[in-house]
Amino acid sequence: MKVVKSIVCALCATLATGVSVPSEAAVIVASFSGKLSAAQNNTYDDPSFPSSDFFKIGQAFSGSFSYDTDKPVEQYGDFASLDLQTFNIIIGDVDFSDRFIPRQTGRSVDGGVEFLAGGASQGGGTSVSLNLSSFFGSYPTANELNGKTASFFYADYFPLGGVVSGDALISVEGAASPVPEPASWLFMVAGFGMVGYAMRRRSILFAPSIA
Repeated sequence: MKVVKSIVCALCATLATGVSVPSEAAVIVASFSGKLSAAQNNTYDDPSFPSSDFFKIGQAFSGSFSYDTDKPVEQYGDFASLDLQTFNIIIGDVDFSDRFIPRQTGRSVDGGVEFLAGGASQGGGTSVSLNLSSFFGSYPTANELNGKTASFFYADYFPLGGVVSGDALISVEGAASPVPEPASWLFMVAGFGMVGYAMRRRSILFAPSIA
């Protein structure tokens, strides 16, 4: 019995040192991408503002945003706010990032989270929003956001602008892999083998003798 306990303790120590969990970085950098499910182009009565049909359903979009979790969270009743550092957006291979200023990410008591950038001068805005169900008062970690599907929204009143939306898949730098690394598998397999060997040896040692 002591042999089995010793082997199990050794296995636990090996797994604890061999399987590392990535620490959450202070600055979260998240990327997102998807395709537009709704698209409406701006039209103008003024002929000096030509209309456009640039935005189309099915058009690819992508972007990224970042925020520093070390910065203090501002509480406004049922809403918490943290400034974004960056917010970039590309639609149909055209970079629209310079039309917007990174604003903030907000988190409400119902778990809703929105990453928002506002129009630099001409109005409009763009956002990525999703619901994480909890953790009010703190901000999403890399592992919370990674692999989640969010709602993307873009509204631009600049000439040749429009209003578009679609689902976006989020990926985050530094997020822990949901699948064990090869080294972790090696430790686990070796550990299970050691436990199996110890139990088999114990069963032989304590097996009743046959007269």
